[in-house]
Amino acid sequence: MSLSKSITSYEDLIPVLEHALSAERGIRIDASTYGRAVHMRQRIYALRSIKREQSLEIYPVGHPARGTCEWDCLTAKIEPGDTFLYLTRLASPVIEEL
Repeated sequence: MSLSKSITSYEDLIPVLEHALSAERGIRIDASTYGRAVHMRQRIYALRSIKREQSLEIYPVGHPARGTCEWDCLTAKIEPGDTFLYLTRLASPVIEEL
């Protein structure tokens, strides 16, 4: 079954993602089963996709926020067979000049 393309279908996830953004090390959610954790991750990916599409309509070409979402800096991870969905910030790469 495909996921909804309506942002209102994902309103329950917005506070979760905002909490993950504000938490220093991220958050974890016990989804009670591996399948539910996978479904929640799919819904998060769908919400981010919708928000990116909306930003294409809001921001002009060349604007840094065009085609992005405020939650793009988060990664959603589930260990195989685990019931926890981890939402953490992507690690910044170490860049060295030569």
